[in-house]
Amino acid sequence: LRFGGSVRYRGERILGYRDKTVATADLANDSILGTPGLFPAGSSITLADVARPIMGGATVNTDAVLGYSAALFNKRIRWNVSLNVRNVLNDDKLIAQSGLSAAGSPVVFQYPEPRVFLLTNSFDF
Repeated sequence: LRFGGSVRYRGERILGYRDKTVATADLANDSILGTPGLFPAGSSITLADVARPIMGGATVNTDAVLGYSAALFNKRIRWNVSLNVRNVLNDDKLIAQSGLSAAGSPVVFQYPEPRVFLLTNSFDF
């Protein structure tokens, strides 16, 4: 008799960044954005603030396996049967992927894999 399991952790991922408004005069030292004449004098631009990421949540998935082996026909054939269950806890929360609305909320989601039962049989000879 065999019993086992697994836990898969997927850490938080960056979905996007909050915005920050920068006066173009403050960009004078930037080799690209500080190019003279690129922006009107006294204007400002909105940039992604990489110091303030918008994070998606972490996910944890659990699996289990139960198996049995037996010798048949004077040990000439080995029979294996196994039941695998993916997503044992049936976690069905949507997983935020990317794409942010103007309010900073994710707009692209992934459906998690539903609970799946896999029954396998094999004969070794």
